[in-house]
Amino acid sequence: MRRPVIVTDLDGTLLNHDDYRWAPAVPALARAQAAGVPIVLNSSKTAAEMIELAAQLRLDGPLVFENGGGICRRPAPDAPWQTMVLGVPRAQLQARLNALRARHGWRFRGFGELDVAEVAALTGLTPAAAALARRRQCSEPLDWQDDEDALAACTSALEAAGLAVTRGGRFVHVSGRHDKGSALEQLLGGTLGQVIALGDAPNDLPMLQRAAVAIVIPRPDGSALAVPGHADVRIAPAPGAEGWGRAVDSLLDELGCPRHKEQEHG
Repeated sequence: MRRPVIVTDLDGTLLNHDDYRWAPAVPALARAQAAGVPIVLNSSKTAAEMIELAAQLRLDGPLVFENGGGICRRPAPDAPWQTMVLGVPRAQLQARLNALRARHGWRFRGFGELDVAEVAALTGLTPAAAALARRRQCSEPLDWQDDEDALAACTSALEAAGLAVTRGGRFVHVSGRHDKGSALEQLLGGTLGQVIALGDAPNDLPMLQRAAVAIVIPRPDGSALAVPGHADVRIAPAPGAEGWGRAVDSLLDELGCPRHKEQEHG
């Protein structure tokens, strides 16, 4: 593999599922950065959330937000972020969801119907982080409260309307027909053969399937996402940030990247 590119999901992958900590991944993250390996964050999170997190991780992007609904770039490390929206505007998604709920009586709440305190309670985020999570542009996460049959019927209705439904670690996400893989293709084009992708949930599949190496982060219960048809799928040795760090370290060893002194991020 030529110069690799690490593309990673966040919740349940680089960030622990329950407490969102990434400290166990810091040594491997620092080692990759020191070796000049680009790191692309690819998440269902909003652009506002990801820009804040990128600053904490000392990453300059690019970023793929809202399950491929948009891309953020910086032309230079100190330059402002530039955002390109690829998906269906959120207001159109909300109108369709409201119409379907009124017609069928399905039980769910969209993020637009939740206040900051409710989002914080559902996600475990701080109020400040929950406020960033509500700033969606091209997707609507649902707190699904109905049964699986209702979800299947709702999914069929949304897909018939030209929309997409994906399951993340906590929520059902409604969006246009884009995903983490389609946005990655637009972002990286012909360099997908250099991608090492890490993820844990079904919404990561389009990204994992396009990567040269797919690393699946197991869930806290030990189960792991299947990536059908892929020639190089690896299961990380632990959930969350610890598994991320150990899996990336192992790959960097394979690629001959030098070991790097552990660095702590502020």
